[in-house]
Amino acid sequence: ETNNKIGLELNGTTGGGATEIWSNIDAFSNAAQGIYVNGCTDECGVSDFFVFENCEDGLLVQNSTGPRFNTFIAEGNGTAAVAGSDNGVHVGCPSSSRCGSNTDVKLTGAVGTNPSVYDNKGNGVLLDSSEGTSAKDAVSLIIADDNGGDDLDDANANCGDNRWVSNFFGTANLGCIGAY
Repeated sequence: ETNNKIGLELNGTTGGGATEIWSNIDAFSNAAQGIYVNGCTDECGVSDFFVFENCEDGLLVQNSTGPRFNTFIAEGNGTAAVAGSDNGVHVGCPSSSRCGSNTDVKLTGAVGTNPSVYDNKGNGVLLDSSEGTSAKDAVSLIIADDNGGDDLDDANANCGDNRWVSNFFGTANLGCIGAY
């Protein structure tokens, strides 16, 4: 999906939020997000995807329960003109927003030696302040480097109930973000 407002949108309306699973997606050069997930339940998700040079977040996940994202690359997303929407992967929203929090989001990168989240204008992976004590999100096997903000960022004190396991990165904002 290219040159659209949003590359791929999973909004949970099919079957009242039924499982929606997509794979082998390239979403690049879109005016907003490469992939936008809003209101998905029952383990919707995307695997084997590439989000590249989208004007806002490469992947944005909001108001969802149990989504899964596996084996992906998020590169070069964001523009200086869209402050706060410059991340490779953005889960949640600032606490002042009404977009809704997520529960049990799983992000798993590819196993290899090359970064899978890099050169984004903002953070590589951001779990926003809405992903606090009840979120129970998990981020594992992410290789992140050379992003404009932190490579891995959790906006919650002591990572809330989020789990960061076996990641490799250049910078992180909290010590609770796990490394290899």
